[in-house]
Amino acid sequence: MAFVIIAIVMMILLRSPFAGLFTMLPNLMPVILVFGLLSWMQLRVDIGTMITASAALGIAVDGTLHLITWFQELMRRGIPIEEAVGMSLEHCGPAMWQTSAAVGLGMFALLPAELLLVSRFGWIMAALIFSALVADVIFLPALLGGSLGRLIQASVTRNSGSDKQRLSLIH
Repeated sequence: MAFVIIAIVMMILLRSPFAGLFTMLPNLMPVILVFGLLSWMQLRVDIGTMITASAALGIAVDGTLHLITWFQELMRRGIPIEEAVGMSLEHCGPAMWQTSAAVGLGMFALLPAELLLVSRFGWIMAALIFSALVADVIFLPALLGGSLGRLIQASVTRNSGSDKQRLSLIH
């Protein structure tokens, strides 16, 4: 349910259903990776483990949204896609890794908990947060440099053209 709601918000924000869905790929990657590893290692998944997926999705979306917002702004300024990707990552990267480091390392404080549910929650959350950082710093820029970047560029160009038409009608 969280994925669907966030995907709809991304579609509205980016004004493109395809761009909204593409944007969700780096947000799903950590959950697929970590839960895939849990399954491969044949570890039990309980309610505490499942809660981590929703929490990690929220944290991953935060980094994704910041990077895409900066990318859109640079597209509006007419900066080429390759430069916009680098500049967006340069601007947002430090905040993304600092947040991930603080929250992820903080989750490791739960490891020595006597209650297995709490201990497992801590290390799975840490794994999800660090894999979300990798997704936002490596996978998302790769998407922005390719198909997703072109979709956003087309959306920004289309919307800035309609903004200019509205302004000319007013004057």
